[in-house]
Amino acid sequence: MFKLSTKTRYGLRALCQLAQVKKGYTIPAHQLAKDQEISLSYLEQVLNVLKHHGIVESFKGPGGGYKLNVDPKKIIIKDVIEVLEGPVLITECSADPSKCHRAEDCLTRALWQKIGNQVNSFLGKITLNDLVKKNCKKLCK
Repeated sequence: MFKLSTKTRYGLRALCQLAQVKKGYTIPAHQLAKDQEISLSYLEQVLNVLKHHGIVESFKGPGGGYKLNVDPKKIIIKDVIEVLEGPVLITECSADPSKCHRAEDCLTRALWQKIGNQVNSFLGKITLNDLVKKNCKKLCK
């Protein structure tokens, strides 16, 4: 079953909240964790990955916390998933035929590749801003 991890789900929830913060302001990690009902220690791990990839930045001291480092219109959901999860694949062999000894003769491999391409294409068109603005027209096209 194709399933996104809690790391990705929690990461996207935190990013959505950060995208709604007034420009120039930050949210402390403990507040994000409380608002999103996520363990603080787990959320900090996710935020560190996002920080390492330049998606968020953190500030220490009074008034410190996290904020987006990139305009929400430029944060592509596919990119966030790949940062937190790795490549979006339906099956391992769809990207790397050496992962399966039957790849050359497999009658279903082309199907998995097509589904994977569709999922990646869809996720590559959605921005964080689309999620925050609930841009259903774009999400459901």
